[in-house]
Amino acid sequence: MILCSFAVSAFSVLISFLTLKFLPGSVIGNLYLHTFLPQMFYFTLGIFWAKAWSKSPRHIVLFLSSVTLFLFFKIDPLHLSSLNSTLWSFLWFIPLSYAIVWFGYNGPKILWQLNRLDDISMGIFIWHMVIINIFLYTGIDKSLSDYPLILILIAVTAAVAFLSYRIVEKPALKLCSIKTNKPVKLKIASQWQRAVLM
Repeated sequence: MILCSFAVSAFSVLISFLTLKFLPGSVIGNLYLHTFLPQMFYFTLGIFWAKAWSKSPRHIVLFLSSVTLFLFFKIDPLHLSSLNSTLWSFLWFIPLSYAIVWFGYNGPKILWQLNRLDDISMGIFIWHMVIINIFLYTGIDKSLSDYPLILILIAVTAAVAFLSYRIVEKPALKLCSIKTNKPVKLKIASQWQRAVLM
């Protein structure tokens, strides 16, 4: 599974590079950008860490190095992204992904208190793309720089996910806990058996 996820990640980068290099602005290129394929790299990288994390080195020096490398890729002081902007957009996520997973396992213990809050993970998964598209459609993304925009997106998505959990998901989960009335089933079955015997 580790090799498979790594291979799919590498393949998705190759497909993105070829599509955006040779078919930019074309119908195929635009269709590609509106599918899940550009995000396949990030998805399979998450699978890779889920399977390989127990076998990976997890020292704080590596965490700090990952953060430093991420900042180097993101700030790009040497303007290396001009060589290949598509590949560069994937490179910065590799050290960031390690830093995120490391922090998730080794972050401050005070963050463990977040486990007591409502589970809004499903709501975030469902609503994040809707919120992003609303921002794009209304042009809000053009009025803000990268990091303020990301923070606002996270805040709005979390708020919508929380409301979704309280209004929809939590009541639905309570319905799942209602047990079926087994005596009614037995009664129906016994009546059917008597009808057959008669």
